[in-house]
Amino acid sequence: MESQKTTNNNCLFIELSQAIRNSSDLFDARISLIENNILNHENAEADSCVKVFLIRSLKKFRDTVLFISVATKDFKDADFVHVLSSVRTLLDIYCRILFLLESSGYNQMALICTAYQLTSLRDINDEKLHNDGLRFIKSVINEEKYIFPEYNKWDYIWYSRKSNLNFKTTRDMFIPEIIQKHSPLPKRLFTGENFCQIYGHISEICHGNPYYYNENESNEKYWSVSMTIMAISYVISAIDNGFAYKIKSSPRDFRDWIDKIDIMSKQLTHAWKSNNLEKKQ
Repeated sequence: MESQKTTNNNCLFIELSQAIRNSSDLFDARISLIENNILNHENAEADSCVKVFLIRSLKKFRDTVLFISVATKDFKDADFVHVLSSVRTLLDIYCRILFLLESSGYNQMALICTAYQLTSLRDINDEKLHNDGLRFIKSVINEEKYIFPEYNKWDYIWYSRKSNLNFKTTRDMFIPEIIQKHSPLPKRLFTGENFCQIYGHISEICHGNPYYYNENESNEKYWSVSMTIMAISYVISAIDNGFAYKIKSSPRDFRDWIDKIDIMSKQLTHAWKSNNLEKKQ
């Protein structure tokens, strides 16, 4: 009986691994869509700036998902505590996309993306690329009458406390109402409340909180896989709902993927509950 259950769980995670891998096609389609179309016709510089941010974010997300797909199939349960940091990467990317969608238009998005980029370039002490970044959105800066500090006066304190352009944290953005507003399609599978609750555990482990660390495997594999599926669903929905709809409405590929995930997510929930019951006995 136990052997059969283990076999069934292994088969389920192999199927989930393939579904996670298949999601890379969804990201490739949206990357291509954004690369080859105009999102904002009012200011070409703002359009280009936001597109660069979205494309690079989606590529990073896709590549992280592919790693998690391999881990889902090949890693031992005890190793999944180390996969959680990759899941955290997915969540950080989603958080930033949500923040852009909550902003007040493409000029504001462009300023937010540029401030984030230039803070990174200041950290690696690259003045030339820093100044090139400012020139890249010169018309946006002029339209918005925004004053960026000079290179030698730029620091993280200015960015985080004074710029009013810093990305908000997951604590600010991972609110069920915000998630459901910008990622409406997955709500028939996942609730924002479940997403935020599981995220709290993952975040503390990734930040090295010793009171959340368990030397024996617990729910890390279930957290990793379920949150990856949720993050994929939420990000694709946010991109389609907030950006890609301007080009092509309601791509069918995502709905097909969601339909397949619907069945597996129920099986995953059942396996997760069974796993917890066994640990309590």
